[in-house]
Amino acid sequence: MDYKDLLKKKPAELHKMLSEVRGELYGLKLKNNVNQLRDVRAIRKAKRDIARLQTAMTELTHQASTEAKKQ
Repeated sequence: MDYKDLLKKKPAELHKMLSEVRGELYGLKLKNNVNQLRDVRAIRKAKRDIARLQTAMTELTHQASTEAKKQ
């Protein structure tokens, strides 16, 4: 997931992706608790993807608010 690509998406798409990644993280944590997860780095990757998505959403809303103030 590339940050520059995330900035090109619409906020609704970002919300959808965020909920999917959060669901994935939940599943990974459950698998890790019952020792079925082989790639524990996937948890770290999912957390970082969530952080990227949240940052992109914040930046898009900040850009929208500054554009509205200029007009």
